[in-house]
Amino acid sequence: MYQLDIPATAIPFPEGATLLYGIGAQKAGTTWLSALLKPSPECHFSPLKELHYFDSMRLPGTQHVHAERVATLQDLASQVTQEQGPMHRLKLRRIADLAMQLHMFTDTAPGYNGYLSYLLQGYTNQKVICDITPAYCALNTLIFREMQRVAPAKFVFLMRDPVDRLWSQVRMTEASRRGAPKDPAAFEAACLDWVRTQHDTHKIEKIHRADYARTIEKLENAVPEARQAEQILYLFYEDLFDQASVDRICAFLGIAPVTADPDARANPGRPSRLPEEAELRLYDGLRTHYAFAAERFGRDA
Repeated sequence: MYQLDIPATAIPFPEGATLLYGIGAQKAGTTWLSALLKPSPECHFSPLKELHYFDSMRLPGTQHVHAERVATLQDLASQVTQEQGPMHRLKLRRIADLAMQLHMFTDTAPGYNGYLSYLLQGYTNQKVICDITPAYCALNTLIFREMQRVAPAKFVFLMRDPVDRLWSQVRMTEASRRGAPKDPAAFEAACLDWVRTQHDTHKIEKIHRADYARTIEKLENAVPEARQAEQILYLFYEDLFDQASVDRICAFLGIAPVTADPDARANPGRPSRLPEEAELRLYDGLRTHYAFAAERFGRDA
């Protein structure tokens, strides 16, 4: 199933296919986008949803994903024994997949053999090949240009109301923390405490991946203006779950329509109401994002 001998010669991207990059901040709908497109016979996905190739390879300070994969592989390898059975087989398969993931990062510029080898696993002539890695929204113009050199590319950039998105991210992060409060009131208090700290230290406005204006500027500087309409699709989380938005996505990608599931929100997270204080503090830190969305899209994000 896994080919560990990456060819030395360049791997051609399939003729006539398009490489879709799905980008966006956390909790903006990229997992939903993957789930929407995966059942389509015209879309291909690699075994891993978020490849983190271009950020880990090209963006300083983003090698943590690569380091985590190395650490996981080392941990799994230390557990290998001569035992038999399905659990051991699954462990070995996980090791093989991690090895393939790490092969992505052995290329030297401008080679993409490792990346394409992993991305094209199981490919059977689909029209659209998908790399849904939301963290790519933090990339710069030079890297966005490079991504288009790999293959004919399209970008779907998902955005969400900044306050709702960040509060959802805070809840997700707090819920995943070791020792997170089980009591709803204590959990809400912990989330509010995070907001207070970030607001008081002026860090909310500096959250890089939530800066829609910056991402759009860098992306549009990388895509010629005459081709932006055919290469870039902007969508808002609040509109995603109706059929009209799904039809827009399918038309943009040139694939047959798929049916929207209005209840298919992915990873909704642990519920917690948005306290008024948290809303006011978050809005104060994010007000420039609202101003940009109002000017660019005619809406309050």
